[in-house]
Amino acid sequence: MFALNWLINILPFIVVISILVFVHELGHFLVAKKFGIKVEKFSIGFGPKLISFQKGDTEYLISAVPLGGYVKLAGESAEEKTGAVWEFYSKSPFQRTLVILAGPFMNILLAVFVFSCIFFTGIELPYFEAKIGEITKDSPGSKADLKVGDIILKANDRQIKDWTKFKHIILTNPNRKISILIDRNGERKSIQVKTEFNKEKGGGYIGVSPFIPPAIDAVEPESPAHKAGIKKGDVVLFINDKQISSWNDMAKNIHNSAGEKISLIIKREKEQLKISVVPKLNKTLNIGLIGIGPEFKTITRRYGPIGALVQGCNQTISLIGLTYRSIWMLIKREISPKTLGGPIMIAQLANKQAEAGLMNLFYLLALISVNLAILNLLPIPVLDGGHIIFFLIESIKGSPVNEKWLEWTTKFGIALLVTLMVYVTFNDIMRVAKDKIINVFTPTP
Repeated sequence: MFALNWLINILPFIVVISILVFVHELGHFLVAKKFGIKVEKFSIGFGPKLISFQKGDTEYLISAVPLGGYVKLAGESAEEKTGAVWEFYSKSPFQRTLVILAGPFMNILLAVFVFSCIFFTGIELPYFEAKIGEITKDSPGSKADLKVGDIILKANDRQIKDWTKFKHIILTNPNRKISILIDRNGERKSIQVKTEFNKEKGGGYIGVSPFIPPAIDAVEPESPAHKAGIKKGDVVLFINDKQISSWNDMAKNIHNSAGEKISLIIKREKEQLKISVVPKLNKTLNIGLIGIGPEFKTITRRYGPIGALVQGCNQTISLIGLTYRSIWMLIKREISPKTLGGPIMIAQLANKQAEAGLMNLFYLLALISVNLAILNLLPIPVLDGGHIIFFLIESIKGSPVNEKWLEWTTKFGIALLVTLMVYVTFNDIMRVAKDKIINVFTPTP
């Protein structure tokens, strides 16, 4: 039973990785074939082969370790070169570069395709009006004199219709000045905000949250709220005679009143009722809770074929820019390398998104596909970007890179990648271990 549960949990990860690797290696394969290069092996996975068959000059394999894959080209190493016309190194540096670029390019195309399909099929998003409901203390938003209740009209001269649009602009512009036009009690005002980089989640951050009305949409069975007679559809107007303006305002009052009786004035249809309730202490979060959930509106965005393709391209380009900025910030040590994740983190995310629905899993697939393309284009020996650098040097100097130097840089690249893999896996293990320790030593509320 344990083995079956483990397999079910790991299956989304295997599916995601297999699709990404297949598409990446297919790019190398197709362009190599186009230039007449003999492809000896096409493998999904590493290690011992599980399934294989021969077709033409190529052996197709599914191997035991589903953490990558490879295409084996004829004469791709110094020891194998014979000078035959079908060998990789018999082709020009330009043709070899195109073969190498084809892998990352296919991953970018996959991301565009998946995002376009999501926008064409229709994507359901939470809807919040572009109105500020909470501002974190000492955040960029508070320093820029944004106020609770401000309505966002424009950001960087782009019309803002809902919070999702505003959030996207902030996320894709870390460490940059954003010009925001707001409506404050009927008066228009332009405010400059310098975003920060969110070290935990990535992307830009200004510390503001959307306005959520204090309307109750869910009541947990046997919770303090349920026992007190609170119902779905109730709107909280006052807590202990203090007027409530938003869900965040109400939540703060409840969180700070664990074990204490509080008096609520609620609106239920056309009448107002007074209800007393005692928030129960949540020992994990150390706050009071009464077991209610807010009212969330959703909006389905659906585009035609052309519009979906445009949105797919825009989403992919935004992710490429955000990923490169994140890498640069890692190099400058503006964000901690502890935020990096490896196979365990990807497996956890894949399982979580699969449980949330296929659309979520497809979105994760496209996101990782973009990251895989960019990772492979880094100028590190062994990676696609490293090979491209060698071919560029060969084109400039008119002769191949010294084989001894190539051998040593390749060994360095392998050592660097192994070190990185060990590090990110260690990060994953420490995250899992930390969660387990918290679960063991934190009493269940």
